Amino acid sequence: MLNSIGNNNVSDKINRLVEALPERYQPIFGFEDFTSEAERESSDRLAIVMNIANLLVKHLQRPIRVLDLGCAQGFFSLNLAGISESIVGIDYLDKNVELCTGLAEFHHFEHVKFYENDIASFVSTLEPDSYDLVLGLNVFHHVCHAIGYDETKRIINKIAQNSKVLLTELALKEEPLYWAESLPDNVYSNLDNVAYQYTLQMFATHLSDVARPLIFSSNYLWCDGVNIGEFSSWKDEPHEYSHGYHLNSRRYFFSESNVIKCYYFNNGQKQNNLQEFQKEYSYFKSGHTFPSFIPAIVSCTQNTWQGVVVLEKVEGELLSSRIAAGGDFSHKDIISNLLTNVTELEKNGLYHTDLRIWNIFLAKDTQLNFIDIGSITTDIRTTSWPFNVFVDFIILVQDVIKAHSDEITAVRYPFLLDTWYDESQVKVWISLIWSTPHSDWNFKLFLDLWNKAEQLSESSNIDIHPVNIKYWMKLVETFLVFNPREEKFINSLFQKNFFDYHYQLSGQLEKTTNFIYSLDAKVKEFEADNSKNLSSIEDKINEMYKEYHDAVGYLDKRIDQLNEGNGFSVATIDDKLNNFDDKFSSFSDAYNISSENNRKELTEKIVMLEQQCNQLTKQIEIINTKRPSLLQRIIDKLLPK
Repeated sequence: MLNSIGNNNVSDKINRLVEALPERYQPIFGFEDFTSEAERESSDRLAIVMNIANLLVKHLQRPIRVLDLGCAQGFFSLNLAGISESIVGIDYLDKNVELCTGLAEFHHFEHVKFYENDIASFVSTLEPDSYDLVLGLNVFHHVCHAIGYDETKRIINKIAQNSKVLLTELALKEEPLYWAESLPDNVYSNLDNVAYQYTLQMFATHLSDVARPLIFSSNYLWCDGVNIGEFSSWKDEPHEYSHGYHLNSRRYFFSESNVIKCYYFNNGQKQNNLQEFQKEYSYFKSGHTFPSFIPAIVSCTQNTWQGVVVLEKVEGELLSSRIAAGGDFSHKDIISNLLTNVTELEKNGLYHTDLRIWNIFLAKDTQLNFIDIGSITTDIRTTSWPFNVFVDFIILVQDVIKAHSDEITAVRYPFLLDTWYDESQVKVWISLIWSTPHSDWNFKLFLDLWNKAEQLSESSNIDIHPVNIKYWMKLVETFLVFNPREEKFINSLFQKNFFDYHYQLSGQLEKTTNFIYSLDAKVKEFEADNSKNLSSIEDKINEMYKEYHDAVGYLDKRIDQLNEGNGFSVATIDDKLNNFDDKFSSFSDAYNISSENNRKELTEKIVMLEQQCNQLTKQIEIINTKRPSLLQRIIDKLLPK
């Protein structure tokens, strides 16, 4: 017998409603005798749901409005009743809704309502700012199986647009169940279009040992399980020149007073992200105090799946943004302030190993701020060429002097000698640096030489130190022989182009195959309507489309060559396509198909295929234009015209 709570008649009613359930998926709220009969343990997930709900209440300074999609026996909805202004539970099973309604009445929760409905229909009625918290726990795989992945994703997007927070527990394709084949390969792709995602925990289910992620997602709020706050904008690229360098493994969010940087550890950039995050985390935990030109770390949290760093926000803009927008600034002032900052860091035994124009912030008070704290170390060695912070700084000056967005990339090139600089003071300064043995270089020296260069004329006779000639050659040789960051950058830059091309090519092949089948059907119709032997026509048609397949195969081989860095002539493809057109025209002239309508339909399909081939050809031209060979890029940088 169940515990007696309140009126016995009502308790008996609850007992009957529970007995009528086809399954007891969740514990029954307020009736502990039924807990052991629940198919799935829920208290562990409830603790996390309650934590997020309480964070929301604290942030909003009021009770919250909750929507529970696929509420089952209402366990989560009813547990949230004490901190909620209103709760709506939706379930497609009438027995669940009847029990939930009975439980709400039993506990006198007048603000908690349950309705029988399907998720797609209910979500279609949502209005902006309808709910503060929406629960979608273990329901979207059923939606996906019923109406498809694309439609499910649209439903999730609408929920995120019309609520502050969506908590989802999502099933994985790896689960050995009938609906798994309907799910995407990457479970997180369900939430691609939602700005912020944070995996709170992973839970195995009563169905399998495959753990499902419980995910906080929102277009308006960020949360790390401990802190919560609003953001007004976000982006998935750190700056204008990254071009997918981090492979969509980081996101950046901006509030009135903070910058929130989220590293994801569940992708190909896991090791790089972990390494950089751990440096920031170590600085935060140690309480290290940086100079005033480096924003403070407000909070830093991590779990197995991601790390979140909250930084003090400084008003102003990135130097890269100023350059990309064509904005004005004083090159000399920038260089002077940079030297002052790096010298101050050096006094503390620290160096910024990735000091680029996108890690330099122009504050409104004219001060230069350095960001990317994860790149600050005690080592003078950088993680990529030229593997030295002092040489790296010389090249940074080139980026500042040139200040043209089309001449700046994420890859370092050896602009090291004074002959590559136009500014008089900079030319003298570079000469003074190279006249000093590289083993004596430090930023205090660089600052002193900068001040000295201001007093000297460009015509001053300053010779490169003999030991630096060998060092210069070593730097250039290292660049030519070993530049892993260059290769990584190119691969990330063009990865999407290749995937898009192969996707289109696969679609083209499928359409071609379907077209051949339709032609076969037409041939059979002709054979039935005409007494003459059309076997020769069928042979010609098959021959013609065999050549079409060969042309598409030719494109496929060439894209593989492009992926290896080899150029090819798009004109060759045009010749093949034109040759194919000529053969089709000749065939049409030689074999007059009796049905004018059939000929018109075939001609229209041929034109459509030709247009698609032309689109593929144009895409190849674009890719080929964007991607000159690595050797040519090096030559262009070493020997500028």
